[in-house]
Amino acid sequence: LAQVGQVGVRTASRQELWAMDESTDDPVDREAMKFTDFWSSHGHIVSPLLDFSCLVSLAASSKAAFHFCDLRQGEMWRFTAEISSELWSRARRRAKAVIGDGCSSRTPLADVVLPKGNLLRGLPQHIAKDASRCRSLILDFTPVAHFQEAVSQTAILTRDPWQHVAVRMLLDPLELDNTLRAAGRGFKFLKELRLRSLPAMALWKQIWQEDAEEPSAFPVLRSLSRFQDLRVLSFESRGSHPHFVSTLSGRAFKTLTQELQKLRLQDLTLATFILKEDNKPSASPMSFAPFLHLPTLRRLKLSAVAPAILDMRNAPGLEELDLGFAGAGDLVAEDLGSLRTLILSGLKRDVLRPWLAKSLLDSPSLEHLGLSGARQDAFLEEFCSQLELGKPRERLSMEICSPSGPPGATEIERLARALRRNGGEVQVSGEGSSVDPLLSPEDVANRESRPCKGLKTFGEGMEWFLGGQLPAPLTAHQIGIINNRCDLHAQSGLAGSCQGTYVR
Repeated sequence: LAQVGQVGVRTASRQELWAMDESTDDPVDREAMKFTDFWSSHGHIVSPLLDFSCLVSLAASSKAAFHFCDLRQGEMWRFTAEISSELWSRARRRAKAVIGDGCSSRTPLADVVLPKGNLLRGLPQHIAKDASRCRSLILDFTPVAHFQEAVSQTAILTRDPWQHVAVRMLLDPLELDNTLRAAGRGFKFLKELRLRSLPAMALWKQIWQEDAEEPSAFPVLRSLSRFQDLRVLSFESRGSHPHFVSTLSGRAFKTLTQELQKLRLQDLTLATFILKEDNKPSASPMSFAPFLHLPTLRRLKLSAVAPAILDMRNAPGLEELDLGFAGAGDLVAEDLGSLRTLILSGLKRDVLRPWLAKSLLDSPSLEHLGLSGARQDAFLEEFCSQLELGKPRERLSMEICSPSGPPGATEIERLARALRRNGGEVQVSGEGSSVDPLLSPEDVANRESRPCKGLKTFGEGMEWFLGGQLPAPLTAHQIGIINNRCDLHAQSGLAGSCQGTYVR
């Protein structure tokens, strides 16, 4: 037996198949034997990669799979977005279109909209009727994220080694809204709704709706109220990279907080959304204060929020808080309530002021503190001083992650010694760098551009034109122009800007 997360697959042994009728030469039996042999030896490898739709398609196309696969669902259902031939065609057409817009010193950014389609489409009726037994629904866009990472900053779509293109996958809110509305009709007693690796999405405009109290509403947001039994809601992108970040208008953000007030959520994840109005270049981080007014929350994870005042008096049950910061500002803690875990990431230089150390140590329930981002030397200095002064602190563990380099050995040893005295510990690493989510996707595409592979072919076959002599190697200035890499000019000490000349 191979247990596939939410789907149990039952297979017959090879001996059972032979016992059916040793004299028969039925093609169906031979197919069943091949399928059973394959699943017995490779099922544990293949099954975690298959969602429920894949197994339904397998059962529909193979008689052996239909007879020997038990597709009865458990309480968790997972549906995965597909990388179809239509998506490949769209991506190639869009990549060629942005290249044809004209030469510039910037790496082209191709926005590719996912094809229309409901993730729950094609679900057989005899299986869909059991959807009411489902308690956890996962809509997984991880293959789309992998596709974006694989083709971005490469020549895979352009098929031209001299021309790279950056790719950003976009999800139409109306398509996701259709999926959620279909889920609201079938999954009536859903407890958990998780969207994994959510592509970039823009919720800026309302749509007209018939037979409703409100004549217009924001897609996706209007569907949340359908899940009255929901306790866990997660909208999580691949990361806080600008090519994966979704945007909300000011009215959409206000509507989102109002819709969440109607639910009794215990676990909420929104990563990553930023505020941006339609046709305006600038973006701003969200405010986390409205989410602290959800009284039933126990775990909250937000990314791209602005530093502000931490006040848990309206969320007395909140035990775990994970905040990823963007933009400037200071973080102030007034009342941490019963908070046990506090994780702060995306920190700018010295965002944590020294007086915050005393506020954190005054919280009796705090057990774990995680810091990620630029170094917070003044804060850690005050933190150590408070511990050394005899500030009572039990079982407090700290995790510090700084891409610019961890604090010095002396400071770390001092912090570790102070924590060990109270039964705590500290872990330090130098990883965790990230891109500011508020940056323009076009600027990030240009910053992350890579040298094209066309330079590897320079000089091949040119001896015939030069009388048997190999051409002289390219200068740094020439390489910079060919690659459209202005930073190469700075590295070589050359002045001037890149003019974006393409050489073939």
